Amino acid sequence: YTYWELAMCLIIYSFIGWIVEVALVAIKERKFCNRGLLNMPFCIAYGITMDILIVLIPTIKSLLGIMLTVWVVSSGVNVIAGFVVKRFTHSQIWDEEKASLFSGREFSILLSMVIAGGYLMGVLLLHPVVYIAIHMIPVIVAKVIVITVAILAVVDFITTCLVVRKASS
Repeated sequence: YTYWELAMCLIIYSFIGWIVEVALVAIKERKFCNRGLLNMPFCIAYGITMDILIVLIPTIKSLLGIMLTVWVVSSGVNVIAGFVVKRFTHSQIWDEEKASLFSGREFSILLSMVIAGGYLMGVLLLHPVVYIAIHMIPVIVAKVIVITVAILAVVDFITTCLVVRKASS
């Protein structure tokens, strides 16, 4: 994979993750709740996890190794993302302990296995389609998309920081 391909995958899977998470929360809460990065429709943890997995999985030869890798990577990124969100926003968007194999509770281990199964299905079933779609986009267009999304993310971050700073004054 080139850096541009991985960046496009990050954007696509972050957006797909946002759709899934918003849908699940909307069903649970019975209302729309933006679960994205600041004001953007991206859940970066999903994109990061998928990028790591699409790079690692082809290098692993055994089915057990693949399953363990997906489980550990998805749980690890989930815990790290939860820590980062809590550290910078002083709020907890989700209980990463309930969705991680690292808590040691039986429910958490089962839930983390279900989440890992979702990622594995994404890698096996969705990624080939995404890969083909990315390769149908001219490289210059992909670069423009990645740069535009990056600029929008930076602008969104700065404006959010300014609003929070002004509100706290």
